[in-house]
Formats: sequence, structure tokens, C-alpha cells
Amino acid sequence: MGNKIKILYGPEIFILQKYGGISRYFYEMLSKFHEDIDIEFILPIAFSDNYYLKHVPFLLCHNFLKPVKTKEKNPFLKLIGKPWIKISKRIFKYQQNKNEIKLKEALNAQDFDICHLTYYNTKVLEYLADKPIVITVYDMIHELFPEFFPNDPTSSYKDQLIKKAEKIIAISNCTKQDLMKIYNIHEDKIEVIYLGCSFNNRDLGTKKYINLPKNYILYVGERRNYKNFRFLIESIVPVFKNHTDLKVICAGSQSFNQSEKEFLQFLDLSKKVAHYPVSDEFLIELYKNAIAFVFPSLYEGFGIPVLEAFSAGCPVICSNTSSFKEVAGDAAFFFDPYDKDSIRDSVKSVITDNNLRNEMISKGYERIKDFSWQETANRTKKLYESLILKRG
Repeated sequence: MGNKIKILYGPEIFILQKYGGISRYFYEMLSKFHEDIDIEFILPIAFSDNYYLKHVPFLLCHNFLKPVKTKEKNPFLKLIGKPWIKISKRIFKYQQNKNEIKLKEALNAQDFDICHLTYYNTKVLEYLADKPIVITVYDMIHELFPEFFPNDPTSSYKDQLIKKAEKIIAISNCTKQDLMKIYNIHEDKIEVIYLGCSFNNRDLGTKKYINLPKNYILYVGERRNYKNFRFLIESIVPVFKNHTDLKVICAGSQSFNQSEKEFLQFLDLSKKVAHYPVSDEFLIELYKNAIAFVFPSLYEGFGIPVLEAFSAGCPVICSNTSSFKEVAGDAAFFFDPYDKDSIRDSVKSVITDNNLRNEMISKGYERIKDFSWQETANRTKKLYESLILKRG
């Protein structure tokens, strides 16, 4: 195409997420587009704690200064700390306002061809006039499991944006089908574009960051409700009894809360299940040294950790629901995430059979070849181009 396509990206997800699949997806795409002479983009954001934005060449972004909290009981020290608490709150409010101003300035300037929102921010609609909107829909979790999200407006925001969007990107055919059923959208409005894996071209060496357990299964990411973490642990209690050296490592940004600690204590598993905060490099090591990676979620729109495990040569044991079979193909060992016996038997089968694990590792290496961030960027670029051509 003759002229550069100018894309305005909503910064929402980089404010909401420190780590996570959605912000990684947009970081990887923007990194590819930064090297593309046909695309110019704007990401209007001044402050963010997002891990992926820390050292990007296309953006100068500062960390938030979060409000200071004090649990100091000494009245004198508490009194001294009060002024700084007030100051830090003001600074944080200023930083939040700065982000909003930066976005409004970009919207008012109208110097872009397409607006691609990174999350469901309906506030931008009043500024977009006739500019085409692209949104990426990641899953239908809020619609399919409303009991887990009381008083959450996400579905309402999503509904508004789906109606206004000129094109919707679904990250799997599963998400596309759910979109069509729930929102009654014609399939021509939806483009399925798969995600990639950031570990494909990384150094998958054997550098040791800590002394890892000899035998452990790996759990990655959030552990709340539909992620099915507690049900997984309850299901494999008998496996711990038969394999006394087996551990579970939970990798993610959130350490165990009090409820989770009590849950593990009740099952007498406090010394068997551990949490580690992770960098990408450490996460690769955890995948490489695990007996298996277990993904018990009730629903995922895609499931990037499946690809991460494949790339690191880690056998994948996962749910047989939603997008899992679409993404994993024949390279994973599947179970029913609602059935404790199914979970227990699947984990037991994989961790006790070296031949099975080796076969799964080989299949994982083949499967990962079907996914790349470059392909994600290429297909997204084609979508942008089609919108420009459509508008003449």
C-alpha cells in the first residue's frame, strides 16, 4: 500500500495488567509493527507497571508511584508517615490523570486511520466519530460464568463495543463460535487470528536460578474460580500419597492469600505446594524442569501457557473444554476438569510413564511450529489493510 496505516491503540490493558496474556499479545504485535515500514502506531500512555513495556524501543513510559500504606502501630511513626501517604496518593492520582489526558489528546487529534482497543474501554466511543474500530475478543468467560463475576460490567462494555466495531478479532475458533451464539454476530464480522509464543526464539538453556525440586508439576497463572486450581489440588491428593517426593510449583505474580494457605493446610499440603514469582527466564526454566505442566481451567479463549510448555519441551496435561483441543491438537493429554478421577488419572498416567512423556514432548515441538507472533502480526496487518481498502 502507498501510505502508512496509522493505528491508535487503546492503552487500557497496559494499565490493568502487570503480567498477562493480553498485554503480552499486544506487546509482541507492537514490537513487530515497530519494524514494519507500512505501519505507524500510537500507544498513548505515560505511566504503567506492565512488565513487557519496561524496555521497549518504541515508548517512553514511567512506573506508577503507588499510594503508600502503613501498618505502623507506633502513634509517633504513624503521625510522621501521614504526610507522605497524602503526597503519594496525590502523585498517583496525577499519574492516572496524565494517562487519561494523553489518550484524550490522541483521540481529539484524529491523526489515525483505525482505533484498535486493547480492552473494553467504552469511554473512547464519543471521540471516534466515523473512525473504524477494531476490538479483540479473548473469551466469553464473563458471559458463560457470570456467577464468578458479580457486579462486573465487562459484558456490558463488551456488548457496546461489539456493536460499534467494524471488525472483531477472535483469538480462537472457540471464541468465535461463542461470540456468534451469545451476541448473535454474523461470522463475516469476525476474524480468527491465533496468538503466538514468546519463547520460540529464546535461549532455552539450563541456567539455574534456584534449587528446584527434583519432581514437580507446574501450574502457571491466576488461580481464581474458573481457573479451577483448588479442584486440581483436591483431585491429586491421592497422587501425593503415592509419590511422596512430588511437589506442585505455582508460577505467577500473586502469592498465596490467607484463604489459599488455609486450604493447603487443611489438606496437609503446605510443604508440597509452593508459589514462585517469575520472570520469563525463570518461567522457561520451570517449564523445562517440570515433569508436566497442568492447565485445569474450565474455559480459556486460547491458552498461551500451552504453547510456552510445548516450546520448552514440557508435557502438557489440560482440560478438554473450550479452546484447549483447538490449540494443543494431539500434543496434550486431556482430562475432564469437572471430574476429580479424570484429573487424578491423567496426572498419574503422565508422571509415571517416561515413554508417554517423551512422545508428548516430540508432538509439542511439532505443534508449536503452527504458531508465531509474526504470523499474528501479519494477519492483523492484512485485516487493517482490508478496512482501509473498504473505506476507499
